[in-house]
Amino acid sequence: MVRTLRRTTSYVEEDHIFVGFQDVVETLLAELLKPEPRRSVISIYGMGGLGKTTLARNLYISPNIVNRFHTRAWICVSQEYNTMDLLRNIIKSIKGCTKETLDLLEKMTERDLEIYLRDLLKEPKYLVVVNDLWHREAWESLKRAFPDSKNGSRVVITTRKVDVAERADNKGFVYRLRFLSQEESWDLF
Repeated sequence: MVRTLRRTTSYVEEDHIFVGFQDVVETLLAELLKPEPRRSVISIYGMGGLGKTTLARNLYISPNIVNRFHTRAWICVSQEYNTMDLLRNIIKSIKGCTKETLDLLEKMTERDLEIYLRDLLKEPKYLVVVNDLWHREAWESLKRAFPDSKNGSRVVITTRKVDVAERADNKGFVYRLRFLSQEESWDLF
């Protein structure tokens, strides 16, 4: 029961109310679309409930992002995770959920999944959102599968943990999500 309660979801309605973070969206969009060829990580961190997932979803569905990153995937990690399931979910996001793909993925080891995903991501410019990352070890177990093909690919991480955000990529961009102002809070209300 406790595990079920701890799990988070990334379900965000597309017609949700998004208040107070237009400047943040612009800053992060600029970072995602920067003409830097190196695969980089953009980390968004802050207290639970501030809107990290909503912010990441807004970036993910932004027409500018959709038009520039034709290969996109979204996974939710949470406190309890299984690396093989996370790798499978990313692959399914990219390849689709055909019976053939599902059968193939079930037979693979963790190393096979890592190699398969790396091969899928080698050519295209990709964006992967790793939502609700709690542990550096979870990131370490995933990042090997994200190649740096020098084509401007990006990974967005959302986390509550400053150490996870800061250590994800030593040349990456780290953003601390702020509280809404009193006026913004009233607008949201």
